[in-house]
Amino acid sequence: TFQMRYVINSGSGVIRDGSGTVRSSNTYYTVNSAPGSFSWNFEGTTVGQADITFYAKKPGGSDETVNMVIDVAETDFNFTASSSTTSADVNSSAPISFNIAQLGSESLTYTMRYTSAISGTFNYNGNSYAPGDLIPVGAGAFSGSFTGTQSGSSNLRFTVTASNGISKASNVGITYNSTAFTFNGSPADGSIYKDENTNLNFAISEASPS
Repeated sequence: TFQMRYVINSGSGVIRDGSGTVRSSNTYYTVNSAPGSFSWNFEGTTVGQADITFYAKKPGGSDETVNMVIDVAETDFNFTASSSTTSADVNSSAPISFNIAQLGSESLTYTMRYTSAISGTFNYNGNSYAPGDLIPVGAGAFSGSFTGTQSGSSNLRFTVTASNGISKASNVGITYNSTAFTFNGSPADGSIYKDENTNLNFAISEASPS
């Protein structure tokens, strides 16, 4: 039989054997699968470089050592925001799709804020949010919509911040147009007697947005 132990020289983490059992530092454990190949598992718990020395021996024998260095990075993520349209009428909503792709398995929460160059509201999950409001979101794909209440380019900028402090931003450009229309009116009879009446006819025609 063989025995193995380890010492974490720098950094910190949790080490488990092949069955998922947590193994304590500097304690010998019997390795039933040796001689032969086997795997243990390291989970980094702090950002930085983890330096670990493993020791293996036969009972009563001397140690053989293996040193491993593992770089542990802060959990990161990718964030994208996009819209299937680049223009919309004032007071109409434009769809916006989002995706937060987390890199790593750490449990994180996310919030989102946005800025806009024009007046309007962002609608998500049944709620309306003004620029600067904190919007709770989750990892993965989700969607919302923006309603511009004045004409012009929205220049929307969405910023997502993870609970570990990392932030990512993505821009969406939607131009809101005031719909052109014509308004005409005239009386049905331009000349009437006292106590008579005449219809007042109107017509409003709306042009297609450019």
